[in-house]
Amino acid sequence: MLRNIEAETRHFPLTVIVADKHPIARAALASLLTYDGYQVFQADSVKAAVSYINYNENLSVLIADLEMSDWRSIVRHAIRKTDALLIGMEGNHPISEMYDLHERGLRLCLQKPINYNDVRRAIEENVLHRPAPKLRLVAESSSIPS
Repeated sequence: MLRNIEAETRHFPLTVIVADKHPIARAALASLLTYDGYQVFQADSVKAAVSYINYNENLSVLIADLEMSDWRSIVRHAIRKTDALLIGMEGNHPISEMYDLHERGLRLCLQKPINYNDVRRAIEENVLHRPAPKLRLVAESSSIPS
């Protein structure tokens, strides 16, 4: 009997890392993402974010506060280790030049306070509608009828 691995992998929740120096903002965004069914890790520092990136082989989304010290390290590390959607958030100044952010690997930059629907839409458009990897069928047992 053959089983479809691709169908089985869709049952696993997408993994999201929220890297933000503000605990209330980080927890609020993580709660909304968790409610929507994502597996969420909260990172309060560059070291924590990099650890989570290393720990999660199937990272789908990284949301990084661009006001964290050395946020560029988080983004560079995510680019080397994953093909995750990278979203930046800024609060105190106008959004940086998008060209510069795109060059660094960010696909989207949101002004704080962010609108959760913008985050949801970005994930739906860039991750959920991404074509599934082509997986092959494997035999469950060695007794496959000829």
